[in-house]
Amino acid sequence: MYHLFNHKNEYYNYNIEYFLYKSIKHIRRNHYDAIILENRPGYALKLKKLTDSKLIYHLHNDNLNSNTYKSQELYHLATSIITVSDYIRMRILTINASDSKSVVVHNGIDLSSFSHCNKLLYERKDFGISEEDFIVVFSGRLTEEKGILQLITAFHKLTKYSKIKLLIVGGSFYGRNKDDNMFVKKLKENAYNIQDKIIFTGFKPYHDVPSILALADVAVLPSIWNEPFGLTLVEAMAMGLPIVSTSQGGIPEVLTPDCSIVLDKNDQLPDNIATSILSLYNNPKQRAKMSKASIRQSKLFDKEKYAKQFFATIDCYS
Repeated sequence: MYHLFNHKNEYYNYNIEYFLYKSIKHIRRNHYDAIILENRPGYALKLKKLTDSKLIYHLHNDNLNSNTYKSQELYHLATSIITVSDYIRMRILTINASDSKSVVVHNGIDLSSFSHCNKLLYERKDFGISEEDFIVVFSGRLTEEKGILQLITAFHKLTKYSKIKLLIVGGSFYGRNKDDNMFVKKLKENAYNIQDKIIFTGFKPYHDVPSILALADVAVLPSIWNEPFGLTLVEAMAMGLPIVSTSQGGIPEVLTPDCSIVLDKNDQLPDNIATSILSLYNNPKQRAKMSKASIRQSKLFDKEKYAKQFFATIDCYS
């Protein structure tokens, strides 16, 4: 079995290697004008010996930069590099400042799925929330880099506002996790003293997400790492939610000042999150304007536009 690089490589995983092994067998039997490597540029080191097909990288994470193993070789092996944000493209520039291979194609979603017509799947009472409550929603993986601990800390500063509640939607990874990992346990411990204000839904299937977002008044993604894009923000905007987020990574490419409050990542982040939520809570007219702006902005990230641009880019290089 071929090892991608070595046991220290972040992508080293038996299942991934088995997938690569099976793919290589298929590539040896067939010829392709181009092969798209989804977020795994390291595969090119093996494929270069097996095929003369053009290699196109589609990167949705910061995994090709000057610190990447054999970054110069990986860069030169690519015919084209499609990134989900300009932030990711700028990271590629750390390898080659005169880069002409990379192009940005922002992610897209099925906007028709994110509509208030889906809200009948859930009601507020399903989560112990009243119609009078002001709901702040976080939707995504429950991992440290998403800033959820800072969000819970912010809610400790809002204890006297009994109507402001936090709905945390998601599990610790991409799927159904029956058991909480250490970080999720830490989140729940930090929320224990204000458990009347914070609801953990656990993992929910993707098709349930629109109907849960429809219950909320505001969406918050307080990322403390450099988000490659911020797809959950587009989903929340498509539901007409005002946004509170941070200026990390590709997030500023998704949002506008009309639909969002964008905060810096610093020691005051929990305080600033609390202040932003309270400002929106006290200003329904501002929320209404931001809601309309969110819907307008989300239309830039329609999956049909994304697909058209993505395949047009591939056609240019294949």
